[in-house]
Amino acid sequence: MPKSKPLRTPKEVKAANPCKWGATNRLAVPVALLAGIAALYVQHQGKSAGVAERLLSMPSPVEEQLLESCEVLKPLWGGIGCRDFLREHWETSPLVSHQAQFLSEQLLHLENITQMVKMWPFRFKKNHATAVLQKPASGFLADERWPRGEAVPHYVVDVALREQLTLVLHNLEVYWPPIARFVWHVNNYFHAYTQVNLYLSPAELEVATAPHQDAHSVFIVQLQGAKRWSVHAPRTPLTLKAKQRGKQGDVVRAGD
Repeated sequence: MPKSKPLRTPKEVKAANPCKWGATNRLAVPVALLAGIAALYVQHQGKSAGVAERLLSMPSPVEEQLLESCEVLKPLWGGIGCRDFLREHWETSPLVSHQAQFLSEQLLHLENITQMVKMWPFRFKKNHATAVLQKPASGFLADERWPRGEAVPHYVVDVALREQLTLVLHNLEVYWPPIARFVWHVNNYFHAYTQVNLYLSPAELEVATAPHQDAHSVFIVQLQGAKRWSVHAPRTPLTLKAKQRGKQGDVVRAGD
């Protein structure tokens, strides 16, 4: 789930979400929705106004259509009003919702991963239909036993669990219709390209994904099992994508 691309403006700045990491104690299948609108900034009355302020102060001409998407997306932010979410949490503070549990029934089941891999030509580390078997706590490094371009076997879930690796599948909004329908509402409401990545981690990994920064906003939906998430405020409010920490083999340690 390239990463999220915001709408372009002359004053575009990419904003990083707080650092996060996950550790699993049961089979965990989170899906991350990466909403690129997080990076959009505009000039308003001589000051930089964030996306939330812009959406709150400039009603959309298709507000009725946005209201439908608002209702669909409310479980992502705990059922609070959409304007309240934008005002109080969007790019401001993390929010945990326990009302999105039903999405695990609607979006994807564990067995659907095998079905999807059989249906579509997923390949390791290739653009789109991308799969990665990721080493735990490695700064997003792939296990080199599965070379770039090699076809993903239909039993890849079994491989990930046996080898204690995290399976990552990109762009599920293209390849799985229930996710595509849901993401349409994310795109519609935030006016932004949204990419969906799936992370399947074996049980009992001390750290599945090491601490890292993202240059986009993220909604995480836990589809199965359990994972402990740790969210930290960034040292700086804005981080360009090229300066993100915790990726491309960069492991963030205490004191960094």
